[in-house]
Amino acid sequence: MLQQIRTAAGPGTRLMLDLGRPTPLDEAIQVARLIEGSGANIFWWEEPLCSTDDLENLAELRQRSDLAIAAGEREMTAFACYGLIQRRAVDLLQPDLTWVGGLTEGRRIAEAARLARLPWVPHCWGTALHFAATVHWVAASPEGLLCEYPITPRTAQTRETKTPSPMMTDLVRESVKIIDGKAIVPTGPGLGVELDEDALARYDLTHR
Repeated sequence: MLQQIRTAAGPGTRLMLDLGRPTPLDEAIQVARLIEGSGANIFWWEEPLCSTDDLENLAELRQRSDLAIAAGEREMTAFACYGLIQRRAVDLLQPDLTWVGGLTEGRRIAEAARLARLPWVPHCWGTALHFAATVHWVAASPEGLLCEYPITPRTAQTRETKTPSPMMTDLVRESVKIIDGKAIVPTGPGLGVELDEDALARYDLTHR
């Protein structure tokens, strides 16, 4: 399957692999060997083991595999992300602004990764506001590399329609522009996007 994906994507496309639920170490090593043997040239393997609950095994997997291991989206503080860096458990760090406490803590994490010469790509799988904040975070960081951009349906009911999540399209009056795969950093006040109060009311369940 990986070989077919590589053929379809072409040699110049970066492929990142996210297989879902973390597995035990022995299974993760077996899967790593299969990925390595596929020749698909995977850019990184995301969350093969839980970075929060299985840190030691994650570090061992990284040592025993030639794949670039990415993790960190589950961590909730700069201290937790720094633990991944100190333990050398990952080749690429994936902090999430909505988990780690916002832009201030995110800047601390980015600086720690920079000092360790560790690349980082933020996890961003939520709303248009989350995405706008993450774009600013990456743009303001010297070592900013990529930014995750969720456009796929988020529920089983909408999966067949192939339409983006309304959390990405409806919550702000004008979304962050994407041109040729590059996000254009908003220049307006604050995060540069304006919250659509009517859309927010439609999705607000607190008064229903």
